[in-house]
Amino acid sequence: MKIVRTLALVAAFLIPAAPALAIPRPGDAAPPLALTSADGKPVALASLRGKPVYVNFFATWCGPCRVETPSIVALSKKYASRGLHVVGVDVGENAAKALGFVHDFNVPYTLAVDPDNATRGR
Repeated sequence: MKIVRTLALVAAFLIPAAPALAIPRPGDAAPPLALTSADGKPVALASLRGKPVYVNFFATWCGPCRVETPSIVALSKKYASRGLHVVGVDVGENAAKALGFVHDFNVPYTLAVDPDNATRGR
């Protein structure tokens, strides 16, 4: 039994970490992301490959998320003419909540919804 535990421990250190747990480095491709926008349109990061993209994961109930949103809106407006695409991902909530957030903060960028937390761990 001791040998089995030792082998398991050794294997844990020799097997590379899963890609989802790897720390991203500049130039790495983003993990696949395909969701639906708050207004029902498909949103896929793959369609933006090669373009500058800012992705923000948030929830409408999150205080710090609400505080940072005006800055993200300003960033989006300032750099949209230079090709920046901002994508907000409302995690764990439905489209109605996301649309309320769009209205409350006058969000000009794409807001995708992830009601089932499918993006968690990517």
